[in-house]
Amino acid sequence: MQPRFGCWRKDSAAIFNNKGSFQLKLYFSKSLWYGDCVWSKMLTTLLAKSMKIDFMMNWFSTMGGGHSQLAAKNKSNAVQAGLYALKMMKVCHDVGDRVGIIRCGLYVVISLFLQGRADEGELILSFVDTFAKYNRIDYQSANLQHVYLVIDRKRKELP
Repeated sequence: MQPRFGCWRKDSAAIFNNKGSFQLKLYFSKSLWYGDCVWSKMLTTLLAKSMKIDFMMNWFSTMGGGHSQLAAKNKSNAVQAGLYALKMMKVCHDVGDRVGIIRCGLYVVISLFLQGRADEGELILSFVDTFAKYNRIDYQSANLQHVYLVIDRKRKELP
């Protein structure tokens, strides 16, 4: 008798490539009870979506932070950092992560300050503050006070 791996056949595998990503190949066994396979498919879909979101958030955060650091010398990097923050905000919105939406909104504000567009940054900051108050999210409890301090420092640097 062959060993069973839940609903998965023995030839299911995770394949890693040299670019740092991997593919998950899962094959269902037809000899098992159908109810187990339905739950396995739902859990696998949820797992794959969670892994994709984690990968996207890590990528956008890394690239946005790098462009934000380079923004002092080149304003186009500040624009690119803001675009990454907006992409992260869309992912957070799709997942329903309210703290992530606020964090990304603050990153957009920092990007606007780095571009010298302080008026638009202040307007978006007021929207982010309103969203945080509406959802009863405190900056300290959400570990966002350091981002807010960066915004205060950028405000003082503006002429």
